[in-house]
Amino acid sequence: IYALFVSAGVFEEGTLTESFVDIFGGTALILGGLLSVWAISHRPAGERWDRSVPRKLIGTGPYAYMQHPLWIAHLLIGIGMIFLLDAYGFLFLLLVIGMVYQRIIEPAESQFLRKYFGETFDQYCRTTPKYIPRVLPKGNLFFGRRVRFREIGPMLALILLVFLFESIESAQNRPFISVFYRWLRPSSTVRTE
Repeated sequence: IYALFVSAGVFEEGTLTESFVDIFGGTALILGGLLSVWAISHRPAGERWDRSVPRKLIGTGPYAYMQHPLWIAHLLIGIGMIFLLDAYGFLFLLLVIGMVYQRIIEPAESQFLRKYFGETFDQYCRTTPKYIPRVLPKGNLFFGRRVRFREIGPMLALILLVFLFESIESAQNRPFISVFYRWLRPSSTVRTE
């Protein structure tokens, strides 16, 4: 799918506008990745895989400032990828995914949490905005105790892969990529004796 939209040619390579779009995309990607890791680090250990772990409402880290930090993180990552890779056709897909989340997934999740946590969840909803924090975080900016590589490894790999694609796409890096490719795959010589 990426190949259908790559090199959209919307902004000419090397222009100020293209550089701004790349910086915007890279910044959104990195901020989304950091927010995702920050949110994951405040979740209880093993709660994603082990259903016997007692559940409690998370109110630390980014969850103290917004109800859906992982959704915002993934949205930022998606926007960053689209702008960094010049794959603007995916903006429509991202909009559709956002609408499905907002209309179907988020209400079902809220209903489940309201049933599970009761008044505690209602109080949390009254004091914490859904997506955009009312104030900038002053404290509680540190990662939680549960930063595990199996949780953040795929996020870091995705970010590195996007920056690799951006590097390959850039005309100024193509000679380096060609040399690197030849170094990885030296041509085999056939000996005839």
